[in-house]
Amino acid sequence: MKYYFLIVVALISSCCASCYSQTSIETDRPDQTETTATVPAGRFQAEIGFLHEKQGEDERAFEVPVALLKFGISSNVELRLGLEVANEKEQEEISNGLKPLRLGSKFKIYEEQGFWPAVSILAEAALPKLASSDFKLENVAATARLLFQNTLSESVEIGYNAGLEWDGDSSRPEYLYSISPNYEINEHLTAFAEAYGYFQKNHHAEQWIDGGFSILLSDAVQLDFSAGYELTHTQHFHNFFESVGFSFRI
Repeated sequence: MKYYFLIVVALISSCCASCYSQTSIETDRPDQTETTATVPAGRFQAEIGFLHEKQGEDERAFEVPVALLKFGISSNVELRLGLEVANEKEQEEISNGLKPLRLGSKFKIYEEQGFWPAVSILAEAALPKLASSDFKLENVAATARLLFQNTLSESVEIGYNAGLEWDGDSSRPEYLYSISPNYEINEHLTAFAEAYGYFQKNHHAEQWIDGGFSILLSDAVQLDFSAGYELTHTQHFHNFFESVGFSFRI
């Protein structure tokens, strides 16, 4: 099976390498920090991942796949469609199927200049009824983020986000932050370390760290690997996850 996977990756890589590319692919994977970059106008980009998360002694989740599909409609704006197919177990209860589809856009506001960071805005909404019965929501689950990015040297840049999220069940928002330094080891391999967290009034905060790396197979194809660990805990259990991903642009 692994040989078929390698053959498929090699074929896609060779095809995409011959495609016209303005710049190398930039993705919102594998960290939690969204990049300020948008997909070039007229281009399509897919970021596909497979995730396992342990959420408690008797709780776990698989997302196979989690996918983000993007299309550039101008040099500063991209449209986004997110979908997740999940299998979640909580004690003896198992939920399966498609989570609510997420629609959104990213808008590039300001290019990086000297000390001033690149700035973009991300707005998304999960549609509550466009989901399998196990995952339907009562209300729209919305996300709004400010995205920033600074280049520190030829090999180091740092991305950071701040924003709000609504889960679709409560009218009370959750506040989020993330900060992710990235180190370019060579022209094909980049590593990252990240801290991020979520806060809600009258609810304990969640603080996470994660890390991983991405491999640029061509200007239009990327593989990634990552893992994360919750520093805080829920019911005396520290959640953790592992993920692998594959992204391409045409």
